[in-house]
Parts: sequence; structure tokens; C-alpha cells
Amino acid sequence: MLAAREVKPVEDAFQSFARQVRAHGRRGDILVALSTSGRSPNVLAAVEAAHEAGLTTWALTGDAPNPLAELCDDAICLPGAGTATIQELQLVALHMVCGAVDREVARRARVDRPRGDRRARSRTGVPA
Repeated sequence: MLAAREVKPVEDAFQSFARQVRAHGRRGDILVALSTSGRSPNVLAAVEAAHEAGLTTWALTGDAPNPLAELCDDAICLPGAGTATIQELQLVALHMVCGAVDREVARRARVDRPRGDRRARSRTGVPA
């Protein structure tokens, strides 16, 4: 037996990321939004939902100005000749952000650890 389902309008599909942000985002979190054009309706909706929930928003996007860069709290706008180049630059930028977060976590672990604590450490310097 098949069940009939109401078909949702196309606009509802643009809310998929926004629904995830509303469900999982918490005040103090950071949403990193990626879009090569900076005009993706689903990403823009997610950023708007993040602002409503009190999240900080960062954009990794292509050439500025664009709506995503203007909507986010901070933006890294990467010029590129095409989508593939922008996506490659976004990957490098995201790895740099992750490296900075890793270094900060390691720094805080060193500061918060009492003198003489010789717990095992991973290669990144974060306690294992």
C-alpha cells in the first residue's frame, strides 16, 4: 500500500540547512558557510537562522561583494577564475582555520594544566 504525501513547494527545499541550524545551533557557536557564488538561497537561509539563534557566522565565498559576505559577521572572499578554483581555495582556507583552532586548543591546554602534569600528548600537542 502506498501512502500519499503532500508535495512540499520548492522553496521548502531551500530551508534544509536552516532547519539543521535551528535544531543544532546554540548561542556561542560559529557557523561556517561556504558558497562559491555567495548567492545560494539555502546557505543564505542557514545564515539567517544562525543569526536568529545567536550564532556567529563566517563565510568562505567567492568574489565580493555578494549577499553571503554582507550577511555574515566575517567573510573570506576568494577571487577565482571559476568554481573549481574557488572551491580549491576554500579547502586551503578551511584547513588554515582548522590549524588555528588546533593551535589555540593546544595553547589553552598548556595554560590550564598544572605544573608537573606529564599526561600523554598527541602530535598536535593536545592531551591524548
